[in-house]
Amino acid sequence: MFVPYPGFGPDRPEPSGRMTQRAVGAIVGVFEQLRSRVVVVGVAVGAGLWPLGYLLTYAVVAGQFRDSLSAELLELIEDGAFLTEFVGWVYFNAHFVATVQELPVLGSSVTSYIGGDGFSPLLYVVPVGLLVAGGLAVARLGGATEPTTGVVCGLLLTPGYLGATLLGRTLTSVEVTTIFGSASGAPALLSAVVVGGVLYPVVFGALGGLLGAVTD
Repeated sequence: MFVPYPGFGPDRPEPSGRMTQRAVGAIVGVFEQLRSRVVVVGVAVGAGLWPLGYLLTYAVVAGQFRDSLSAELLELIEDGAFLTEFVGWVYFNAHFVATVQELPVLGSSVTSYIGGDGFSPLLYVVPVGLLVAGGLAVARLGGATEPTTGVVCGLLLTPGYLGATLLGRTLTSVEVTTIFGSASGAPALLSAVVVGGVLYPVVFGALGGLLGAVTD
C-alpha cells in the first residue's frame, strides 16, 4: 500500500507563493473585466481629488496665513506671494508628509503646520475622507458587488492621485534668494511620493471601494 510522504498528497496545504499568485491573478482578472470607462473615470477621479483637497485646505488656511508662518520666513517672502505654496505644504502635512525648509543662518528644519500651535488636526480627515468617498463612488459606478471588485475599483484612484501629488510637490517647492543667501522649502520628496502619492490612495481608496461593494 502506498503511503504518501508527509507534506504531500491531496491534503497538503497550498504553498504561500501559489496563494499569492492566485490572489494577484484574481485582481488582474477583475481589472480585465472592468469596463474601460470605469478605469478611465477611476484614474480621473483620483487626479481630481488632490486639487479638491487642496481647495478645502485653502479655505481653512488662507485666513490664518500670516499667523502660521515663522517670523524669519515672513521676513524673506513678500506678503501674500507665498500663500498658494504654503497651502500646499499644509495639505501635504495632512498626509503626514513633513515640510523641509532651508533658511539662511538658521539652517534646515523639518516641520508640520498641523497640530500644536498650527492648524486643526481635523485637516488630517480631508484626504482620508475624499479618497474613501472617491473609492466608494468608483465602485458604485463599476457596479461592484464583490469585495475584490470593490477594492480594485478603489485602487484605480492611485495613478491619478500619484500624478497629482507629483505635480503638487513640484508646484509647492519654493526657492528665493536674499542678501543672507538662498532659502527654500518643499514637502519631503520621498514621503510625498510613497506616503502621500501611493499609500494614501491605495489604503483609503481601496477601503472606499470595499464599502461601495458591500453596502447598498
